[in-house]
Amino acid sequence: MKLSRIHENHYYIGIDFGYHTVSMSALDDRSNKPVMLDRTGGYGQIYVPTHMVYLTKEYTWLVGEEATMMGASEDTVFIDNLLTGLCERKSYDVEGVWYESETLIAIYINELLKHLDNINPNHIVKCLTLTLPDRVDYKIHQLLEEILTLHFEKTKKWKNKFQIHVITNSEAMLAFLEGYNLIVRKQCYLMDFGHEAFRVYDVHLGTHITISLIIESKALSGYVVLEKIKNLLSAAYLSHQKKHDLDEEENRQLQDMCKIYYAYILKAYQSKSDVKITYRFPHPPFQIKLHVSELIKVFEPIESAFEKKLTKLKTNEGEYEVMVMGNGFRTLWPKYHLQEKAFSILVEDLDAASKGSALWSLKPYKKKKINHVGRLKKDYGIMIQEDGAEHFFMIAQSGSYYASEFTPVGLVMVRDKDLNIKVLTKDINNKIEQVASLALNPSTSEAIFRVTLKIEFDQDMQLVTTVLYDDL
Repeated sequence: MKLSRIHENHYYIGIDFGYHTVSMSALDDRSNKPVMLDRTGGYGQIYVPTHMVYLTKEYTWLVGEEATMMGASEDTVFIDNLLTGLCERKSYDVEGVWYESETLIAIYINELLKHLDNINPNHIVKCLTLTLPDRVDYKIHQLLEEILTLHFEKTKKWKNKFQIHVITNSEAMLAFLEGYNLIVRKQCYLMDFGHEAFRVYDVHLGTHITISLIIESKALSGYVVLEKIKNLLSAAYLSHQKKHDLDEEENRQLQDMCKIYYAYILKAYQSKSDVKITYRFPHPPFQIKLHVSELIKVFEPIESAFEKKLTKLKTNEGEYEVMVMGNGFRTLWPKYHLQEKAFSILVEDLDAASKGSALWSLKPYKKKKINHVGRLKKDYGIMIQEDGAEHFFMIAQSGSYYASEFTPVGLVMVRDKDLNIKVLTKDINNKIEQVASLALNPSTSEAIFRVTLKIEFDQDMQLVTTVLYDDL
């Protein structure tokens, strides 16, 4: 795709809206390429936390890092997990006013776009494209597009009406490939080592593009890596301070340290060397050494699991190339294993989703050209009793790929009533049908027992259920 010259005041915006962070890019009028936008002017990170705070006395909203810092302050209403709230259709009480999740996301994005005033006071937004994780249902896409349009119609930015698109991460990555003229083969893998999970998509390119998710592992997520780093830093801190638990301020300080030392610790693991850590927030400050043996114990299982996932994939001998993105690839060992197994890396851009959505803003793909293969057409779940009423509890959402890793659900069962679990589907018209009945046979004779239900789908896209009995 050859990009035409862009007027210096015209902005084609791409926003990668994740479960925990948001990043924003825009097409640069000089290079005609997407560039990441840093709201801090270079003093912070381009990844903005999905946190919001309402200041009840000032009647204003703060988002991102500012919201994180103000979260525990008085006279505030703190909100996080916006995307989870959107998928679960949550509403939030803000000083007696109820906000739907999609409205809060619209407010968040509006606050984010105010950064453009600092870059260019004469800016005109020509198009805004928001990319969401692939597992988010298209019904959510349509809803969010409508709410964003309604929200911006009430703002000054709407005097120059602009288009709004909501797309999937994989669609944004395809736009990135086309924008940089990188679609040179008929097949490639898109590997996203993101905060939520490690995912691999099989992409077939041509007149009609097909995308299917073939690997998903939440155990390999950036979140898991970050938690393990926090556990290392916390354990060393508590040991030095001769404490058993962290207070709220210590916990916040250690979370900030995780971001600072993330790459540093993983680099030490890669080079198999000790690493010195300085704790600056206590008085007096102190320094400790994390020994390489500790790092190996924590990170070697993750590296081994990653390598095992790669064995399921074809190499470039089958004319496959790899596009990698996501913060997990900031470390060297994932790329080392790709190269060791003879994968040819087509492109490495950790912010391809955000940049691809900016390119989509300039030249949207026709969605009919992209066919997502292997996605659920119905919600899967069970009926549960809550607050005296029975309702459908969703475990696997319509639009998710069959290869997705669905979160297991824990259930407390009553022996006299609950000796089987009925797995159900719910379609777009809310019609509910039973697809499986699981007989329970708990080993305990207690009147109340607990089980964990896990839903998966095999290679033939057939439902596979697992029931585990837990101790209460």
